[in-house]
Amino acid sequence: MSTSEEKMCDLEKYGNTRIDPCLHELLDTIKQFRDGLFKTIMSCCGHGKYDTTVIVQNKSSGCVFEWFTGINLDKKVRNRQPYYKKDSERVYFIPEIMSTGEEKQ
Repeated sequence: MSTSEEKMCDLEKYGNTRIDPCLHELLDTIKQFRDGLFKTIMSCCGHGKYDTTVIVQNKSSGCVFEWFTGINLDKKVRNRQPYYKKDSERVYFIPEIMSTGEEKQ
């Protein structure tokens, strides 16, 4: 299915965050591994165009990073830029995760 044919996920309230409904099971699994040390801030499934991303914060240090890549997303490092940006098709992505700026093949 091409990106233009895919339906964007409608965000749902999930605890104190809004997430793509298709990520509930994944976030529950990640929660088991976090052992209360991390707080999930945001997430996006990528809608078939980008890789799934989960932004978490270390509760003790305050460090913010992307769960799968470990890339530091601390707002001080990022000059207070938003974590996600929208592309021309209004699909969210994290610029630091897209090292080449290209979509998923």
